Amino acid sequence: MSSSVSVPEKTLEHWASQYVTYRYASKAALWWPTTGEDLELGWLPPKPGKSVRLELKTTTLSPSGSHAVKIDIRQLWKYQQLPQGHQPFYVFPCPFWEGELHKAASAAHRKVTELGFSRSGRRWWFAEWMVVLTAAQVANVFRPELRDYARTRRDATRTLVSFAPNDPTPRWHVAATPKPNPVPWRKFWTVLERCGYRDWPQLIRVPQKYFTSKHELFSYGYVLEMMQAAAEAGDYGQLVTLAPSENAFHVVPSFTTGLADDAEEITRVSENRPLGVHLDITALSWDT
Repeated sequence: MSSSVSVPEKTLEHWASQYVTYRYASKAALWWPTTGEDLELGWLPPKPGKSVRLELKTTTLSPSGSHAVKIDIRQLWKYQQLPQGHQPFYVFPCPFWEGELHKAASAAHRKVTELGFSRSGRRWWFAEWMVVLTAAQVANVFRPELRDYARTRRDATRTLVSFAPNDPTPRWHVAATPKPNPVPWRKFWTVLERCGYRDWPQLIRVPQKYFTSKHELFSYGYVLEMMQAAAEAGDYGQLVTLAPSENAFHVVPSFTTGLADDAEEITRVSENRPLGVHLDITALSWDT
C-alpha cells in the first residue's frame, strides 16, 4: 500500500508553472517533456535568455503526521550522469502544517485551491513554503547511496529531510555534512534573474557574435557583461548555448539538452520529467 502525500506533486507542478507565468508573463516559456522525448532549445523563442529545469517533490506522510521528502536514488544517479548545465533543481515543501494540506487548509478556513495564489496569505501561499536545492547538493547528501547504486544497480529510496508535525524545522539525512542550505522559492527566481549562483545548473542562450570559440572557457563576469550588452542592443542574430564548466561557461555544440539517452529510464523512476523554464533576456536584471 502506497503512503499518502501532503500535497500531490501534480498540484505543485501546476502552482509552480502558474507562479512563473504570473511573474514573467510572456517573458517565460514552459515545457513538460513526454516519455522518451528530448528537449531542444531550438524550439524556444529566438531570443537570448536562460533555461533551467525543476524536479518538483512532495512530502510523504507518516502515521504521526510528520513529513518526509523522499529521493529516488536511481533517478538522482541518472541526473548526476548529465553535464552540470542539464541537471535539474530539486524543489520541495517545508511544511508548517500537520498531515494532508487540504485538511490543514480546511481546518484554517481556507480553500486549498487558493494556496497557489498570494491572496491566500503570506503563510499559506505555496511560494512561502517551497525551497530549492541543486541536484549536486542533493547528491552530496547521498554519496554513499550513489556509490552503492553505481556498484549494484539496486533501487533505493531515501529520506532527504523530514519535518515534525506543525514544525517547519528541517531534520536532514544523517549524512548531510554540511547541512544543505536551500534557497526559498521566491528568492530563487530573484537570484536567477541576476544570472544565478556560479555553481547553479543552467543553460544560457546568447548572440553568437560574442562567443565565437567552441573551446574557450568564458568567465562568469564576461557572460553577464555580454548578456547585458545583448539586452541593451536588442539585435540578437544567431544564438549559441552556453553551459557551466569549471566555474566558467563553454559553448554547447548543439541545442540538445542531453537527456535523450536516459529519457525513458529517468521517466520510469519518476512519474514526471522536470519542468523546463526558459526566461527571456528581457526578464533578467543587471543590478548588483
